[in-house]
Amino acid sequence: MPPVVGQQSLIFPGHHGGLNWGGVMVDLQRGLLIINNQRLPYMLGLVPREQLDAINAKSVQESPLTYVSEGRQYVVAVVGGQDRIPTKLSDSIIAWALPEK
Repeated sequence: MPPVVGQQSLIFPGHHGGLNWGGVMVDLQRGLLIINNQRLPYMLGLVPREQLDAINAKSVQESPLTYVSEGRQYVVAVVGGQDRIPTKLSDSIIAWALPEK
């Protein structure tokens, strides 16, 4: 069934890769442990066009990353086109915080 705007689906296992990747990255200054693992579930859903237009994210090429820090949820997306489709190339990263509840 295709995704519906405003409705999310649980995806497990994820398609993040990492099944055969070893090791982790540790950032001691920020207290972060980063690991590739496709056994992480995530929620998939379509975002209304108005929300994407508001952040000018017209050429997101990868799945966005979301994380929570100090109780606030943030989203990061790599944007900037691709060489196989006619979009403008760049190396931009967009990050934004979701509204506080």
